[in-house]
Amino acid sequence: MIAANKIMKDHKISEQALVRAISSKEFDSIFSLNHPKAIAIIKKYQLIENQKSSKNQEIEHKKNAKHRTKKFGKKKNIFKRLKDIEDGEEKEDH
Repeated sequence: MIAANKIMKDHKISEQALVRAISSKEFDSIFSLNHPKAIAIIKKYQLIENQKSSKNQEIEHKKNAKHRTKKFGKKKNIFKRLKDIEDGEEKEDH
C-alpha cells in the first residue's frame, strides 16, 4: 500500500491505471512495485487511460434555452391566428 500510494503521488498515476497494470500479463513476473520495470509498465497503462479519457467529448448545454421557430414568409397557421386574436394583436391582412 505504501509503495502504491507513493507511485500514484510521485508519478501522478490514477488508481485505474495502477490496477490495470498490476493485473496485466506484463506484471506476472514482477512481485514488487519497487521493481525497475514496474514503473515503466504502470506509466504505459496511464497513457492508455489518458487516451481513453481524451476521446470523450464534452458537450455544453444551456439551461433555459429557448427554441426558435423558423418562419418562411408571412404564412400563418390557425393556431398562430387564434393566439394573436387572444392577445389583441390580430390585424386585417385583406
